[in-house]
Amino acid sequence: MAKLTKTFVEKVQPPASGHAMHWDGGHDRAVKGYGLRVSSLGKRVFVAAGRVRGKQLQFTIGPFGQFTEDEARSRARAILQQMREGTD
Repeated sequence: MAKLTKTFVEKVQPPASGHAMHWDGGHDRAVKGYGLRVSSLGKRVFVAAGRVRGKQLQFTIGPFGQFTEDEARSRARAILQQMREGTD
């Protein structure tokens, strides 16, 4: 797991096909379930993933550029808290 920083998000290489997920981790502010989806075309989108009543959900926060990595992390915290409370 990588620390999702501005530098990481800007430099991460797109996969040859499909998309690749990179999850936040490896630091004291890591948010479990907060990640970056990178498409083969290079589009970078922040996501939050978790379970609500046993059902796996993935919520798109928004694209890099519209959100900074810190803004997206903050939104992910709020979304994941709602998921823990049972809101889907």
